[in-house]
Amino acid sequence: MLTRVQSDGRILVSKRIIINGISQMDFRLYPLDVQAIDFEIESNELSYNNLQLAWKEIEPFNMNEHFHWNGYEMYRYELLSEVANYSQLGTGTFSKLIARLHLRRNFGWQFIIEVYAPIVLYVIISWAAFWIDIKESGARISLCMTIILTMVTTSQNARKDLPVVDYISALDVWITVSTVFVIASLVEHMTANYVFFREKRAASKLNKRKRSLWQRETYAKKFGNLKGRATPETGSSDFITDNKTKTFFYFSISGCCCLNFHTYKPKKERKLQVDGSVELAYEIDRKSRIAFPSLFLAFNAVYWLVVGVEARRVL
Repeated sequence: MLTRVQSDGRILVSKRIIINGISQMDFRLYPLDVQAIDFEIESNELSYNNLQLAWKEIEPFNMNEHFHWNGYEMYRYELLSEVANYSQLGTGTFSKLIARLHLRRNFGWQFIIEVYAPIVLYVIISWAAFWIDIKESGARISLCMTIILTMVTTSQNARKDLPVVDYISALDVWITVSTVFVIASLVEHMTANYVFFREKRAASKLNKRKRSLWQRETYAKKFGNLKGRATPETGSSDFITDNKTKTFFYFSISGCCCLNFHTYKPKKERKLQVDGSVELAYEIDRKSRIAFPSLFLAFNAVYWLVVGVEARRVL
């Protein structure tokens, strides 16, 4: 600290202070965020009547031209003078100086190469599944799942420099929507695959239904042929049939049991709409080749427009 007493009675006090400050920052527009950092100087003993702080009229704020903000650039600053009022605490009013620094994050090739460009490539590669034949389910699913896992790793690396906050940043919106596009590609394949094999599944169900009906008919005829026959185990037996209800009554020494075949009558077969399912599946792929890129381009236009307008508004 340097103290100098002038001939006119003024006292010059020069003191070098190193300040490690903490500032609450807003990362809603990250990585295009703009920050305002306040450095406040205030007397803690002498009230406003005894001490008044003021900025110099000539060059009140000097910054070393070789000083470098880590990831930011200072585009302007404000020098303010205020009076802090602590009357409610019984301590009075005090003079205060505020240096407000406005910082803008350097959005350069680092974010483009490490975050945005890779994610755009992942989304575009996921569209390659639309050109793979629907029968190759393994290849399409493997491609989409690999891209999803890669995007999760990329998003974690992109967020590692961000503190934990309770709101969503612009980068979170970008990564989330891009991931949704990749997942939508996987859902599209599942839909096309379901439609493509719908006819085969319908034929399989129909064959299974006919086979079950044939087995029930064979079982019913077998019991019908045993009417009036005696068995060694029970000594006597009899079957009474009712043509209306298709019910067989079996009498024996041990008692009576009933075999009901109300469901013997064949059910009316449900008409399955499977005509053109294969062509419909390929049509889904053809439309997806146009719809997905168009929607992704529209999302990019809205995203960069909103983020750019909000960043300029803050400036």
